[in-house]
Amino acid sequence: RDTLNIGVVGRMRQGKSRLLQTLSGLTNDEIPSLPGEACTAVRSTVYHHDGETYARVIFHSQDSFLKEVIHPYFRQLELGAVPTTLDEFARPLPNSLTGATNQAMYDHLKNYHQNLSRYRSLLKESSEVIQINKTEIPQYITQNQKGYFYHLAVKEVKIYSCFRNPDVGKIALVDVPGLGDTKLGDEELMLQTIGQEVDIILFIRRPDPMGDQWQKDDTDLYDKANQVVKDLPRRAFLLINNISDDVQQSDLCLTFKDRIEKKSEPSALNKSMEFVRCEIADCSSYEESSQVLERVLDYLTNKINEMDEKYTEIYQVRLQELHGLIQVGLQKALKCFGQERIDSSVLSRFLPLFNKAYKEMATSLDKLLKDLMDKREQEDNSFKNKLEEVLSICRTDTGLPDLEQIENQKAGLGGYKIAYPDYLNKIRANLSQHFLSLDEGLKLSMKEVKTQVADIFVKYLGPLTDAREEKLIEAIANLIPQELIYQQPSKIKFGFQMLAEFELSYRGLVQHRIRQQLDILMPDESTAFSLSGEPSAKEVLDILRVAHAKVVYNCENTLEDILSEPSQAAFAIVEEFNDRIFRADGVKDEWQTFLEQNKSLIWLEFQQIEANRKLQKEWLELLEKVSQCNQPQLIQFLNV
Repeated sequence: RDTLNIGVVGRMRQGKSRLLQTLSGLTNDEIPSLPGEACTAVRSTVYHHDGETYARVIFHSQDSFLKEVIHPYFRQLELGAVPTTLDEFARPLPNSLTGATNQAMYDHLKNYHQNLSRYRSLLKESSEVIQINKTEIPQYITQNQKGYFYHLAVKEVKIYSCFRNPDVGKIALVDVPGLGDTKLGDEELMLQTIGQEVDIILFIRRPDPMGDQWQKDDTDLYDKANQVVKDLPRRAFLLINNISDDVQQSDLCLTFKDRIEKKSEPSALNKSMEFVRCEIADCSSYEESSQVLERVLDYLTNKINEMDEKYTEIYQVRLQELHGLIQVGLQKALKCFGQERIDSSVLSRFLPLFNKAYKEMATSLDKLLKDLMDKREQEDNSFKNKLEEVLSICRTDTGLPDLEQIENQKAGLGGYKIAYPDYLNKIRANLSQHFLSLDEGLKLSMKEVKTQVADIFVKYLGPLTDAREEKLIEAIANLIPQELIYQQPSKIKFGFQMLAEFELSYRGLVQHRIRQQLDILMPDESTAFSLSGEPSAKEVLDILRVAHAKVVYNCENTLEDILSEPSQAAFAIVEEFNDRIFRADGVKDEWQTFLEQNKSLIWLEFQQIEANRKLQKEWLELLEKVSQCNQPQLIQFLNV
């Protein structure tokens, strides 16, 4: 920090806000101090600075709002599951409370709940900071005032104001909401603030003019502060707030001070509450309050180094104690899990399961291969059905012209003998286009074969991927490492890749046969279908029909001779696949390695074992990191 921070602490209605006003020059418009209930709703820090007054408002994030503000009410009041989102908090609140205190707490929660829509827009995914001018400050820090709801979303406000005494230097006055209310979180906020944000703590106590004495609430407040500030007596001042000129009130303040300072007659009170100084001053008087501030600053000037050394010594001792506790905890943690070791039972469980899986997959593939061998001379149904479909289309979508079209073409080109070759080219192109779709039938044939193969492996390899049917083959090929045996390219990976990439294509198996039959539609080759010396449109059309029918007939006869070739190709590729993944030398060792690497995905009984081993490894790694960090030289403030 670049400021010396003075924390102003006390139960509500003791004069904290009045003191802040007096010293800083702020008013009720910025730091409300009004009769009735507590006015300040959030922690605020007032910084001395030259210039116009402004403030920076730090809002809760949605997460911190729920965890730090709302969840404590749900737990304290036992309202059930805590809301994890603002939408969940917006649902109707349960209410089955008994007792006045619980009901008062519940009323605070209802205030947050009923007005959620008024401040929800200020709660973002992450904490947001805005800068506001002087006149806007009250709506962000004030409670119990009609129309003010923004404070419900505010985590902290930092106010920058020119103090009435401009010579105070770089100081800040830190205020927290008054204690003694049923609003949850204020006490934790106070402890956090005085433990982390302040250098000097200024306790404020205003004796009640109707009669008062030191109470258990006072000693409890002091004890709570002492929990987080181990050298509290060196950092604590007491200001007894004398707000009246009444002699009786002044006497009461003196009595309060005497009971704290009276060492000649020690009491439980002055033993339990120790302060650097005890002052009586009117918090509303600038002269009296500034004198108290000057004494505090003088003390800080003279004692700050000594205080910091003592503070460091205290925390060095606490760090050393913490170091010892961590060492003991680490030893217990290591014994808890023991050193990382291989569970010998894993291998004894795995081998029988592997042998069974390997045998089932190899046997099933042999069975499929035998079936394909029996059918390899049979016509492939997918290819045959597609061929029949294509031939039907060829006969219906002939591309032949009508007589009128022939006459028009003859007129345009200058004669039937010129129009006729043009029609031969168009009919040939139309037919060849239809036969291209045979590619679909060939691919479907291979897809069916690959799916049959995939069905063999889906039981054991299916859990490794979401791919199914023929896509499973390619997915497994991609999952298998390049090497399963050291410095040896994987044979089973090659086998799966080979099958995944194998395709039968129209261009490779059929196209050259079709093109051979289309030759008779070439103008220079169609001597069998020549025109007469004086042709007519009818003659042109008749010859085109005969030529077209002849080509379709010849193609059908030609392709009927190769209907079994997809079956032969299916048998050949699956047999080659079987040789690569089950019959080649060393492939069983590869299978064992691959399945062992993935056993927790394939067999459920290994999932928990692998989870435990992973957890054990992570646990030991984390313990090692803690041990490396828990070195005495790394966790000390002082050169000891």
